[in-house]
Amino acid sequence: MKMRGILSFLFKLFIALIGLGAIFGVIIAIKGKQFSETPPLVFPPETVTSTEAAEMIWEQTIPAIGTFRSEDGIDVSAEVSGIINKVHFESGQFVEAGDILIELDTSVERAQLVAAEAAAELAQISLARFQDLRRTNSASQADLDAAEATAKETAANVKAIQARIALKSIRASFDGRLGIRRIDPGQFINAGQSIVALQALNPILLDFTLPQNRLGQVKTGLEVRVTLNAWPGESFTGTIRAIDPVVNELTRSFNLEAVFPNPEEKLRPGMFGQLEVILPDSRRVIAVPTPSIYRQSFGDTLFAVVPGESGMIAEQRFVRTGIRRGDYTAVIEGVEPGEEIVTGGIFKLSNGRSVIVDNSQAPVFSINPQPVNR
Repeated sequence: MKMRGILSFLFKLFIALIGLGAIFGVIIAIKGKQFSETPPLVFPPETVTSTEAAEMIWEQTIPAIGTFRSEDGIDVSAEVSGIINKVHFESGQFVEAGDILIELDTSVERAQLVAAEAAAELAQISLARFQDLRRTNSASQADLDAAEATAKETAANVKAIQARIALKSIRASFDGRLGIRRIDPGQFINAGQSIVALQALNPILLDFTLPQNRLGQVKTGLEVRVTLNAWPGESFTGTIRAIDPVVNELTRSFNLEAVFPNPEEKLRPGMFGQLEVILPDSRRVIAVPTPSIYRQSFGDTLFAVVPGESGMIAEQRFVRTGIRRGDYTAVIEGVEPGEEIVTGGIFKLSNGRSVIVDNSQAPVFSINPQPVNR
């Protein structure tokens, strides 16, 4: 009896274990998927713009800022006082050297000139008479000397009055463009009073400075290119004409002077512009648009577009950059010519990220950008 009870108990325990295993099997079958390995997270492709890394030949330049001035420029003024009788010019007119600008009233001087010429004529007649008398010893040498002195004095008086009359005709000292007229007919002006500005505009000079470490790179005759915000999209070319032999002790810089042809008179004294001194040697570089460079504390990087397992991906590259020119930066190391480089959307990317290139609205990059002032 006892054996039968033990067997019955073992049978029931076995049945219970089978049932319990079945229950655990069902639970594991239901919950097992929740404990399986999570598949990797796949981001959708990012849309970017791109361009090719280009091999370019860049001029070697020295940047600076300069100010234009005229080679000849004055404020025209009178040497003598007087009333303006005639004005022979208009504001902004081009004049040539010797052109009369204004005439002052000379009525008093011309009356004085008539009297002085009469006195000079009489002195010459008297001198001739004394010369004849002296040949016959009818006059003393002292009388002849006095007559000669009187003749010279009266002739000098005539020339002095003629000079005063000439001073009352103010003329242009050189070819140039006049400024705004500051006087009117009938106005009394004092000696030294400004009448109008006169500026020689063609050619025109550009003054600029460079640091002393550039002294060995520049020489007279080098080309200088300048751009101004007054004429967007244009550049003007001149040449270095003179280099100051003295280096400023305070700034450690030296002065240079360039001359520019200016037939259309677009360049005016006082204008300033950004200039580049063009050095004779050029450099071959691999250039990418500056916005494609991702500057970080641990180094500069960019993203190249390369084939991946399921399409194009962004490959992050560490690069060593060089000089900048316009919208481009030279890459010394890390990129080869012709490689496709991401130019827009780099802040959304990570290494290996899938990308779709859409250049339908890609920005235009230029070596010599000309922003428009609005």
